[in-house]
Amino acid sequence: GTATALSALQAEFAELEAAAKLAGVAEQVKKEAVRLARRALLEKAKRFNTRGVSELSKRLTTQYVSAALCERFNAEVGRLGLTHLDVHLSPSDTQKGKLFHRLTLKAKQDVPLREVVSEGEFRCLALAAFLAESGGNTSGLLFDDPVSSLDHTWRERIARRLAEEARARQVVVFTHDIVFHFALREAAESASIKVPLAERCVERRGTAGAGFCRDDAPWAGLGTKKRIGVLKNELVGLKKQNDTGDTHYERDVRDWYGRLRESWERSIEECLLNDAVRRFRHSIETNRLEKALQKIQSGDWAAIEKGMTRASAA
Repeated sequence: GTATALSALQAEFAELEAAAKLAGVAEQVKKEAVRLARRALLEKAKRFNTRGVSELSKRLTTQYVSAALCERFNAEVGRLGLTHLDVHLSPSDTQKGKLFHRLTLKAKQDVPLREVVSEGEFRCLALAAFLAESGGNTSGLLFDDPVSSLDHTWRERIARRLAEEARARQVVVFTHDIVFHFALREAAESASIKVPLAERCVERRGTAGAGFCRDDAPWAGLGTKKRIGVLKNELVGLKKQNDTGDTHYERDVRDWYGRLRESWERSIEECLLNDAVRRFRHSIETNRLEKALQKIQSGDWAAIEKGMTRASAA
């Protein structure tokens, strides 16, 4: 009986000793239990078959999203003048619950769209798809040189479409293409669109270097009046350079006279010809010629020749 009682007491002692040790590491044990539970859930999630979710997502997206998206895309294709291309946007496949769409060209031969359409057409189709996808909201849009290497036809179409979009949301366009800049301006100011246009440019300022921002169009986009204002302000700086013996004076004077000549050329387009003919525009505005021809005086040629000669000889 004594051995049995001793064995029972030893077992109870071992249990109490284990309980005391567990009490000392209780927090660590709880954290490990939580970790193991989360690991079990993750292992279960890894084995989960997402095919059902993907199929459901595809059906719902096709029913409630794709139809509207494809309709908006077709409308954008028409706005950009691409109706001659029998191109369609349609659902393609689903990956991890996301439905992807594909542009297809209906033709006798099954060839990739990129190998058939031109660079301009392809760029416009990409823009149409982008605008169709973003057409459901009014958040701002930002474009970085959207017409790089395209001819004037596509520049004008894209400029007009972006100006139209600016009636519903803010549209910001970065470009170094002065032809596209003029196309955007004309589209924004056209009677059928009429949206506010804010022009900004980044320019170089003589010896001060590059990277200066100015709240206006670049030099090539300025009218005669604004160019004269710029030249007058620069002339004040040139006088100071001359007085202080600045070593860059002669170079800056030559640049100034070059811009003076360009201003004379711009004045011929704007003041003498009433903008009927203008650089960076592919068309001649013949309806402006009548007013221009009525204003031209016999002495205008002499004044222009004198100014141009002086600017060129400097």
